[in-house]
Amino acid sequence: MNQIACHECDLLLTTPLIKEGQRANCPRCNHLLFSKPRHGMQRALAYAIAALLFLFLANIFPFLTFQAKGNEQTMTLLQSSLELYRYGRYFLASFVMMFIILAPALLLFCIISVLGPIVSSKKLAFGSYWLGHLIFQTSPWCMAEVFLIGVLVSVIKIAGLATVIIGISFWAYVGFTIFLTMSLMCLDKHEFWDALDSVNQ
Repeated sequence: MNQIACHECDLLLTTPLIKEGQRANCPRCNHLLFSKPRHGMQRALAYAIAALLFLFLANIFPFLTFQAKGNEQTMTLLQSSLELYRYGRYFLASFVMMFIILAPALLLFCIISVLGPIVSSKKLAFGSYWLGHLIFQTSPWCMAEVFLIGVLVSVIKIAGLATVIIGISFWAYVGFTIFLTMSLMCLDKHEFWDALDSVNQ
């Protein structure tokens, strides 16, 4: 029998066998050890595909438009990083580009690349285990929701000085954030690695 240690209290436990829809909690501190959502792999894959589509749409339409004293300026999602670079904020521009576009896109690519063969019961491609590790290493660095909160705070402050028009890209990014979060919520680490091993046998 496999054994795991609770991440909160380090209690050594024998890994229980759970069914779909069940969760396993530590008997000492009640910390969630792992869960097995219903159709978790299929749902995570579907949400990841939807998130990737919304991320693509978020990069081709206007994000925000500002109107003040007869002047109008339209900002796209990509320009949020390019404008920082243009004003000499090179590190900040790189971080914005990495955390709101590149890291989420890489995470979605990894999820789709690995879960696709698992869900369809096909042979895993070379490097699937490496991509699997990359999924759980990259997910904490995807700060889409933090970016959205920052945008909303900025819009509230700017609204008193200029007319702010929210573009299609903004709503697409909201959809992307929601579906990315749902995909990660359906992806249990223990179930993921068990599924990866069973397909590879």
